Amino acid sequence: MSAATICDDASAMLANGGILVHVSSRAARIGVGDALVTVTRASYGPVPHGIGVEGDIDFREHGVTNRAAIRLDGQRLVLSSRLAIDLGNASTASSSLPRAFLPHPGALALLTAQTFAENLPSTRGLVHLVQPAARCEPDIERASVLRILPTVLALLGEGNGRGAADTARPLIGLGEGLTPSADDVIVGISALLWAWQWPGLSDFTAAVARSAAALTTIVSADLLMHASQGRFASPLHALVRSLDANDQASTLSACQELLTVGASSGADLLTGVLIGASVLTSQPLQRELVS
Repeated sequence: MSAATICDDASAMLANGGILVHVSSRAARIGVGDALVTVTRASYGPVPHGIGVEGDIDFREHGVTNRAAIRLDGQRLVLSSRLAIDLGNASTASSSLPRAFLPHPGALALLTAQTFAENLPSTRGLVHLVQPAARCEPDIERASVLRILPTVLALLGEGNGRGAADTARPLIGLGEGLTPSADDVIVGISALLWAWQWPGLSDFTAAVARSAAALTTIVSADLLMHASQGRFASPLHALVRSLDANDQASTLSACQELLTVGASSGADLLTGVLIGASVLTSQPLQRELVS
């Protein structure tokens, strides 16, 4: 098995080995100190501190298991007795999202249009925050977000990143799964505002990342740390670039691609992007967010 890409010097991080902390059929996450290296299918695109493997690999079927030690044997990453990945011919990649994009009014108008949110082909995660309330049942998670998020958005809109982070602290880790829904929403908001150098955003993401280690899962805390440094997964790159180009077809395609990520993570990331667009335009995306 060969690696196609190595992102953000991931292989160098593995020089002294690591421990598998979470394995699924599509990804293997390796703990290295306080950081994670993610080994996944190359077709997914670059991910922060990631290694993209060629082919339609199933890690579990290759005997990769949680809590097992891994090692780097020369140019071979040994994940199990049945799986070693050749890193020698992999190309380098970066998950850093370029800054200084210019928000195109037409693209932002598309995302903030109520009809766009209403027609999203998903009701998973917290996507109902930008859809009519009739499409979801009330729950504690949704009520908490609706209570807290308007103040977070108002503070971000004012450029008060530290105040926004303090207010958002109860949202960190809110939701179920490997990456709780509210965390994914925060990452989505951060990606859009990072690309456009929103005032106070760096203070917001840095403070959130510092709090995350004690409040959420190890995988989600890692993603929030990457967000604080401007590193995001490939589907978010594609969406932000399409907005900069004001290419409606590409934007819709990127949204569809994002919705395929995880059980609900893609929907929650997209929800964050839509909410971030409402900050850029100073327009509420849905009445529940400002009620």
